[in-house]
Amino acid sequence: MNLRHDPTAKTLILLVPVLAVIFGFVSSYALLAGIFISLTLGNPWLDRTKLIAPKILSYSIVALGAGMNLMDVLKAGYSGLTYTFITITLTLAAGYGLAKVLKSNLETSALVTVGTAICGGSAIAAAWPAVGAKSNQVSMALGIVFLLNSAALLVFPTLGHWFGFSQTQFGLWAALAIHDTSSVVGATMQYGLEALRVGTTIKLARAVWIIPLTVFLSWAFRNIKKNSHSDQKVKRPWFILGFLLSTCFFSLMTAKYPNFAVVRDTVEWIGKRGLVMTLFFIGLNMNLKSIQEMGFRPAILGVVLWIFVLGLSALAISKGWIALDLASFQRSVAAR
Repeated sequence: MNLRHDPTAKTLILLVPVLAVIFGFVSSYALLAGIFISLTLGNPWLDRTKLIAPKILSYSIVALGAGMNLMDVLKAGYSGLTYTFITITLTLAAGYGLAKVLKSNLETSALVTVGTAICGGSAIAAAWPAVGAKSNQVSMALGIVFLLNSAALLVFPTLGHWFGFSQTQFGLWAALAIHDTSSVVGATMQYGLEALRVGTTIKLARAVWIIPLTVFLSWAFRNIKKNSHSDQKVKRPWFILGFLLSTCFFSLMTAKYPNFAVVRDTVEWIGKRGLVMTLFFIGLNMNLKSIQEMGFRPAILGVVLWIFVLGLSALAISKGWIALDLASFQRSVAAR
């Protein structure tokens, strides 16, 4: 039987991964599962998955806001405000310059750059509607980031010992130069408990920058595509407002009613599963033609940009250029 042309077989084979994603059996491999199914069996619901993925994404990000304590994150972020702003700005500038040199696709380059600057897949997912990217462009950006995340788990602990970084220094470096929070946790756990605490807290604080950056990207890309007379639609990131409202509401309710934490945790869990479902649908929208059209330039940009961030942040830490900020961060964490 030819599965590629059998609608029943396609439905059954697609249904199993969807259920696996919902119940947590696929997790971070959802994107790869979607791509694999799309490339081998095809996507019989391509039109539907292209429409449903952005909607699930928006609702999921709002739900994820429930799991954040905004005051704690802002407190931690304030102590490292200077170097956080500088590193994000330099990364965005470097990404823009590399995209120009490589003549890489504008939307894909922007997503890879944002993912490198802030927090990997989460930043890419949030910025997706703001830049008006297509599903295949999002898939490419996410794939690049996921591969570099895997490399970071192996490379960073070894380089950290070679550089002679303390646990606090390594935690800061991991938060600045590794894309996703999950990979920051994995790398810093190998280095020590103090590295884990510093790395995860700073990474969480950096995630707040998704909000102003997404608003900026929405404005910038709307003007770019207006001036270029592009018919590709750029959506306003209203879900960012929902994210903020969700964070404030659940933070206040949990502080006033401790038992409300059960509701908060449930909503956050739904958001996480929804984000995984989004990644699965994004993968389903990928095909060989779209990969060939984009080429390898976005991948080259992602690797070069990551090495730039990795090297620059390591140099800044080893030279003590942010030593005072590190001390301030340690006092802030100790006071909590």
